[in-house]
Amino acid sequence: MSAHTGFLARTIFVKNNAVEASYKSLQRILSREWIPQKVEKIRYYEKPTVKRRRLEHEKCNRILLRESKKRVDFLMARHRPSPWM
Repeated sequence: MSAHTGFLARTIFVKNNAVEASYKSLQRILSREWIPQKVEKIRYYEKPTVKRRRLEHEKCNRILLRESKKRVDFLMARHRPSPWM
C-alpha cells in the first residue's frame, strides 16, 4: 500500500465512522484535480463565443503566471551578479 493509507485510487477509507473527515479529504483530493470545476463546465451548454473567450482568458492567465514565476525565481536566485557594481 502507498504512504497514504487513507487514499487509494480515488477511494477513501472511513476509519472509526468518521464520515465527515473522509468526505472532506475526498473533496480536497477532487478539488486538487479540478474535478468539480470540470463537472460544472460540462453541466451546461457553453456558447462557442463564450468558450473562445474563456479559453483565451485561461491562456493569458497561464502566460501571466509563468512569467511571474520566472521573475520570482530570478529574484530569489542567489548566484547572480549585483546590478550596482
